[in-house]
Parts: sequence; structure tokens; C-alpha cells
Amino acid sequence: MLQLCSWVASIVLWMALVGSLVGAVGRGDNSIITTASTNSQNKDDLTRMRREAIHRMITPNMCIEEAKIVHQRAMFEVERHATSHGHFFSQQGGRNALMPSTPTLLSPSPSLGSSVGDNSGGHEINPVEFGADPTGEKDSTAAFQACVAAMLNRTNKSNVTMAINIFDLGGVTLNLHGGQYLISQPIVIPPYFGNAHIVQGTLRASKSFPSDRYLIEIGDSTCEGGGQGSCNEFINIRDMMLDASHTSAGGVHITSTMGVTIGPAFFIGYLVNGILVSGGHETMIFNSWLAEFYWSSTSKQGTSVGIRLDGNDHYVTNTILFDWSSVGVMMTGAANILTGVHTWNGGGIGVINASNRNRMVSCYLDYNYLELQYASQFTITNSFFLSTRLVINDTSSNIDGLIVLGNTFADSNPIVVVGNYNVTNVDFRDNLNCPKNTVSTKSLSLTNAATFSFDFSDALLFSTISRATYTVTSSNGGAFQPSYLEMPGGTHCMVQFSNPVNATVFVTAYN
Repeated sequence: MLQLCSWVASIVLWMALVGSLVGAVGRGDNSIITTASTNSQNKDDLTRMRREAIHRMITPNMCIEEAKIVHQRAMFEVERHATSHGHFFSQQGGRNALMPSTPTLLSPSPSLGSSVGDNSGGHEINPVEFGADPTGEKDSTAAFQACVAAMLNRTNKSNVTMAINIFDLGGVTLNLHGGQYLISQPIVIPPYFGNAHIVQGTLRASKSFPSDRYLIEIGDSTCEGGGQGSCNEFINIRDMMLDASHTSAGGVHITSTMGVTIGPAFFIGYLVNGILVSGGHETMIFNSWLAEFYWSSTSKQGTSVGIRLDGNDHYVTNTILFDWSSVGVMMTGAANILTGVHTWNGGGIGVINASNRNRMVSCYLDYNYLELQYASQFTITNSFFLSTRLVINDTSSNIDGLIVLGNTFADSNPIVVVGNYNVTNVDFRDNLNCPKNTVSTKSLSLTNAATFSFDFSDALLFSTISRATYTVTSSNGGAFQPSYLEMPGGTHCMVQFSNPVNATVFVTAYN
């Protein structure tokens, strides 16, 4: 009996498949035939995709009512596959009318988008199914607002939450499928939602986009965040191009969120910031490119910041900041780390550090200098400065805990110190082509002399010697002559003997 049901189901499915093609001709519905005449491969592809979809869904226990459902699902799966590959379905021709040219767009339909997630099992939302124009010719703002509503609606299907009752959206994905979309308002993920993705396409600001808003905005400043200051969690943006069109403030604004990941991604045309991170923790930006203008543009130095980290514990890795942002990366929060960051933003400032406990590892400042507006507890190691320098311009008079170790400088003036500082725990060592460090050793040989004077102004980075040691090699013979070290101030010191000696004195001075 079960086998008979399966045979009957197969017959029904094939009759429905043939009927959908033949019926279109019998009705005088030329949408399928026209498509075939335009591109003879389309009809064969459509038939093949339907057949494969039906075979994937048949089970041995299936009877007629189930077969009808499977047929509808097969039609839907083929439509979805074709849509994702640049084809569209005409409303006039029904769900069977495949069109290779620019379509009459479907009206926004959150219910259709929700059913896509349910039927596919992958919780994926396609903006085309909500009426968005993937050619970028028409404004798709309303469609994306409907998409976001469908994404957030997934909370009705699950009681699972993340930290501090953040709704777990189950990995729902807004997939742009390579389309280019024009929008005039931000895509907003409000507080208390997490585990969602925006992927694979281009968002472009229209001329009417607000100049103080970002293409994608995650969270808001009202969040208290249960001690961590974070009301969103695990929101991911990847394989995206975000074009602010020199109209909007920038590409992405992340507020009070933990665990956002961005990358790979490309940001262009921002007025204020390519990416702005406000508060939160552990945003990870990687494998991305950011520029106010394209490198071939005739425009020169801009006014923007590529990435601004106004929060703690964020990561920027293997990322390029290029023409013509005023600043590549600005860190006003603490405990952030830049690794493999390359700045070549047209001769401006590559990186500004304005907070403590930040680190740079294996970075490349390319004609763009590093400015330390807050130099305490900052570390930079194994980095390359091409025709540029490190500028210490701290707003305080004290620097405690600065490490500049193992870097390569290719500039005639690699270190610039603006002002005078009291320094402790400062370590400049093993830097190539860097004549000044925080420790230096000099020697002086004199005969019949009681005073040996040393000037370290050409060798020490800072203007004050904090401590010094000395050794004496004497050729006098005879009695030992008592001596002592004086540090009168600045970068000067002297070794005094009780009586004139013939000797060589070695002094090591430290900032």
C-alpha cells in the first residue's frame, strides 16, 4: 500500500510539473515561452531544477495530499534558487514565470520572508522577496525595514535568550545575494537582539540619506547592559560593501554591543567615520578596507576617521585604511589592539592613541604618522614606519609605561617628542634606524682629569635622565681614587674623582 501511495504521488507530481508548463501555453500565458525564446536554456534549467527539487522531497510513505504539498514546495524552492542567481518571477505570469531581465518587483511581504526561513531551515531572508531592487536604481528602504521586521519576528518562535535576556535570533541571515541596494534610512538592529547576520551584497546611501546617520546601526545609547554595558550580542556583517556616497556619516555604528564581527568588508565615501564603535566590548574588525575616497580620486585630504574605537577591548586585524581619511584609526577607549593594520590615508595621521593600555603589533604606517596623545601604558612592537614617524604629544606631563620595541623606521626624524615629560617604566629598544632610545651608553677617555662630563641629548629620547650607572678603567696605577656620579638635570651627568686620574669612564643613562 505504501509503495502504491509513492507511485501515485510520483504520478501526481509529474502531472503537475507537465501541467504547469503546458497549461501556460494553453492559457495563452506567454511568460514562460517568451523567456525560453529569449534564452533557450532557461526553460530547460527551470524543468531540471523542478525535477531535482521534487526528487529530493519524495519519500516512500508519501500519498496524494502530501504530494500536493511537495509540489508547491518544489515550485517555491526553484523560484528561490533562480532569484538568488539573478532571475526573477513575474507576478503576471504567476510563480512559474522566470524572467532573466529586470523584473516588476514584488511588493514587500514579511509573511513571504518568514516562510522562506521556515521552509529552508536556514532562517535566511532575501530582500528581493520584500520588494527590494537589487540593481540599485530604486530606493529599497521600505523593503529592508520589512526584512528587519521579519528578522526580529523570529523571537516569536523561540524562548531562547542570550546574556541579560537578549533575544537569540537563531542565526537569522539577511542575505543580499550580490545585489546592490539603494537606501535612504539606516538598517537598525535595536537593543536586546543577538545572533544575526547581514551578508553578501552592497548597501549604498541615496542622496536623501541623513548626514548624521550610518548605513547599518546596531544598538543604542540607552543600554545599561547588566554591568558590561552591552545590550546586543553576536551581530555579524560579512562580504559586504558599504558605500556612504559622501552623503551619510558612515558605514556602521555599533553602540553598547558585545561580540560584533565585521569582515571581510569594504567601506567607501563616509563623511565622519567608516566604522564607529561606541562602548561595548570585543568588536572584531578584520580583513577589511576603508577609504573616504578611492585611491584614483582627484580629491585630496579628507576630514573623516576610518575606524573610531570609543570603547574598550576591541580588535582590528589585517585591515587597510587608505585614501583620503584624515585619520586611519582613532582609539579613545582602553585595552584595544591593532594587528596587521596598514594605514596609507594620504599623508594624514595613521593612528591616534588617546587612551591607555592600547597595543599595536606588526602594523605598517605608510606616510602616515602615529600620534600618542596618551602615551602611558601603550605598546607598539614589530611595526614599520615608512617615511613617517612616531609623535609623542601627551596632554599630561607624566608618562608611565611606554614600550616601543623592535620596530623599523625609514625616516630621517623617526621620533618626535613634543614637550617635556617625567617618565617611568619607558622602554625604547632594538628599533632599526632610530638614533634615540630611552637608554644609551657613552665613554670618555681623559688624562690628568678629575671631572668627566657627558651629554646624552643626542641619544636619549626624553629630556631627563632618571638614573645612570658608570664604570672606570684606570691607567694610573698606584692608589685607588674615590669617585661619584652627579646628575645636575636634563640630559647631562658627570663623574667626579677626588684627584686627577688617567682613565676611561663608561656611563649608561636611562630616561
